[in-house]
Amino acid sequence: MKLSIGSIASLALFLSLGYLPGFGQTKAATCDPRLGLANTKPVGYTKGRWQDAEDAEGDANPAAAREVRNVLKFGTNAIPLLIGCLRDEMRTKYHIWDYWPEPKVRDLAFSILCDLFSDRMGQQTLDGVITWSDVQAESPDQPAWIAWGIYNDKHGQQHVQQVWLKVWAENETRIYWDNSAKCFKVKETP
Repeated sequence: MKLSIGSIASLALFLSLGYLPGFGQTKAATCDPRLGLANTKPVGYTKGRWQDAEDAEGDANPAAAREVRNVLKFGTNAIPLLIGCLRDEMRTKYHIWDYWPEPKVRDLAFSILCDLFSDRMGQQTLDGVITWSDVQAESPDQPAWIAWGIYNDKHGQQHVQQVWLKVWAENETRIYWDNSAKCFKVKETP
């Protein structure tokens, strides 16, 4: 059996994130500093997805656009890099959102992942992952930052990361960037 470079990379990512039951379960993945999530500049109050965010007045938000461009320069490789950040407890250097006290790198990674797999109508383009809808469903009367904390307390950050990792591994060769929809999508299987 011949393994491709992509298969070897996926296996290495699985092992580094502790995905295999019983092996490395307590080892936390490290967030790749090249993403620069810990140094994300403030974006204030944004409406819409990171990739086409607007400020409170409905104008394009250049701060959010700059940050998502930094992530998207990695192409589809940004996905496992962001997944690697889902357990990072480091607080961001700046106060990113007006409505979110003391954001952590994991919060930012989750927000960006959800948006990058969301079309312009808010529909998820990757099935089987944990999204804001799942988080809010468990705490519908709470603001996002509190609901996210409750969700993590209940299920654990490792669970969130492993769900994303599993779905990524199952679909990585079929994921592509759709320029017109400005999001990642999954090619249909023939």
